[in-house]
Amino acid sequence: MAGLGGVLSKLLELAGASYVCVVERDSARILGDVGGNDGHAVDINSVIALATSAAEIADAPGEGPVEDLILSSRRCYHVLRPVDVPAGPTLLLYIRLQRGRATLALARRELGTAEIQRAVLDLARGRSDRGDVSAAARDTGAAAAAAPAPATSPAAVPPR
Repeated sequence: MAGLGGVLSKLLELAGASYVCVVERDSARILGDVGGNDGHAVDINSVIALATSAAEIADAPGEGPVEDLILSSRRCYHVLRPVDVPAGPTLLLYIRLQRGRATLALARRELGTAEIQRAVLDLARGRSDRGDVSAAARDTGAAAAAAPAPATSPAAVPPR
């Protein structure tokens, strides 16, 4: 299985993808990112605030956790997928897609694949082959506190 750098690069290869990152929700620390060379900066604090608000809205009885959060503008789709880490921080997987070139359903399906989920969980546990995923991750020490491995591998979450 590819490390986080390979997985993020694979996501960036999706048609229309222009930026992909994994961010720790509580600290706003970017653990890995690729892309972003299209001249459109991403305000990670706004992304986190949006994800937190969505989680609060979906916290109604019977709703269940947020699966994906999708924000669309005239030019882009912004897709956030929370990844719960057992005994660790909540991580957010974020992808920005150029609307005229992207397939939203395909991007959502890819975010939920077992390979992607395992790479993000491995990063949180400090076991990822991060490769060259970002300067921010290298500078801040990307791995979160180690957590025990789950009894089974995370399953792919199919889009609705």
